[in-house]
Amino acid sequence: MKDLGRLVRGLDEGFDVFALHPPGSPEYRAIAEELKRALVSIWRRAASVTLDLEGESFLCDVGGLPVVAGAAPGLAAVLRRGRVRSLRLEPGSEEAEVEEFLRAANRSGTLGPTDSDDLTTMLWDVGFEHVAYEVDSPDVDGDQGRGGDRFPAQPARPGEARERSRRIREDVRSPQRPTSLVDTESFDSTLYFLEEHEIEYLKSEVDREYDRSLGRSVVSLLLDTFEVQKAPHIRAEVVDVLDGILPHLLGDGDLTSVGYLAAEVDDLVRKTPDLPPDERWALGALAQKLSEPEALNQLFQLMDEAPTPPRASDLTRLLEHLGPEAFPTFLRWQRFVRADEVRAVLGDSLAAVADAKPSLLSAALESTDRVVVDGALRLMTTLKRRECVGALRALSSFPDSGVRRSLVDTLSAVGGSACCGELVHMMSDEDAEVRVASVRALADRRYRHALPHLQDVLRQPELSDRDLIEQRALFEAYGGLAGAEGVDFLAPILLGKGRTGRRSADIRACAAVALGLVGAPRARETLRKAERDADPVVRNAVTRALRLDV
Repeated sequence: MKDLGRLVRGLDEGFDVFALHPPGSPEYRAIAEELKRALVSIWRRAASVTLDLEGESFLCDVGGLPVVAGAAPGLAAVLRRGRVRSLRLEPGSEEAEVEEFLRAANRSGTLGPTDSDDLTTMLWDVGFEHVAYEVDSPDVDGDQGRGGDRFPAQPARPGEARERSRRIREDVRSPQRPTSLVDTESFDSTLYFLEEHEIEYLKSEVDREYDRSLGRSVVSLLLDTFEVQKAPHIRAEVVDVLDGILPHLLGDGDLTSVGYLAAEVDDLVRKTPDLPPDERWALGALAQKLSEPEALNQLFQLMDEAPTPPRASDLTRLLEHLGPEAFPTFLRWQRFVRADEVRAVLGDSLAAVADAKPSLLSAALESTDRVVVDGALRLMTTLKRRECVGALRALSSFPDSGVRRSLVDTLSAVGGSACCGELVHMMSDEDAEVRVASVRALADRRYRHALPHLQDVLRQPELSDRDLIEQRALFEAYGGLAGAEGVDFLAPILLGKGRTGRRSADIRACAAVALGLVGAPRARETLRKAERDADPVVRNAVTRALRLDV
């Protein structure tokens, strides 16, 4: 009975919504689906439903039980003007004909007194197959209209709808209201009489069903067949079918199915030690094909263009079960994908797999492809895997200075004596930017073992040939690391005395900055001696150094 109330409310709301919103709009689709659900529920109990118009309400008789189905004032007014007294809906009407009926009712509501058409003419023109209606006539008691005879029904007797309505109306208004009379308005309007946890369970099952991948189901069925059937020719055919559907999975960008196939094939090969060599080879060739750059490039291209990013779990599962040659392809695509969401998911997957398999990261660091090495350095900066430090040290001679510059940041992030020792070595790099970054990294790491090398560099006459940025970085690193012990080395340079003192004004100014970083009493005394230096560059540097609050 509750479904009849839903149906009448849906008809009335649909009449209003269809007048305001075009087909395909969210509002239109929502009310159309509600009508369809109400009718489908009714078909589980009855072969048809007949609604008789009584004022602004619809009355119904289901199995001899009179029902007040509810009010629909807007639709009722149009039907009365069109002389439609009764409406019968049969299975199949929920697909489109109920919508057609309401749209015709809407169009008839806009007709003027001079229009030749009326509601019955419009309904006749539609040609219904599953909707029947009874029309009052000024000349006869009644007649019936129907858009088709696919489901033949017994024609209604003239006046039958009025008699049925009269009987139900009398029951409704009777002071001794029959206990059998049902009013759908008294029912709870909620869709389900279920507990909250039951509704959540049903919703989760529906979501799980919609998320199920058809490709994965097919792959699962084929692999089950491979395991169950031992005949070589059947297994060979299964592998051939899997090889045939692989391009379709890649072409559809079905990452879930591709990852599932890679994982299951890998597990099958590892967990079946008695697998014949030819079958093991065939499955391995299938996994090898998935690991090839051509296949992965196609998959990544589609992922980059997809409206929603892939799930990190699917991407990680795929990478975990591919061959080691796939890891550089993933690193390369992290650089070239345009979608930020895809890049982020790809980064998470690479980090998860590299953390579990550091050998993949070491191999990527040994690549000659700059893009791959850059990606591997970013991962190493995040993961800080000490077992890959050997591969890092080998990169100090990489031809591209941009890679060597990134290497400095990675060595500094990883830390440890091995990495700091390599940073000391990179202080002699041929690229000035790399040298400066190395010096600053050593100062940040407070690596005092770099002091002898820093002193050697600061003593070199060629120091004057380096730009001011590098000169200052070297002196600042020395002052920060040496502390008070560095005053004896820095004072002669600032004051221009001794073998190391005869330097340019820029170098002397840098020495003043270094003494300011030392901050010890002897360092400040040395700075005060140079307050009246003849060179303005040195005087200014000394003034700033004395103002440092160390």
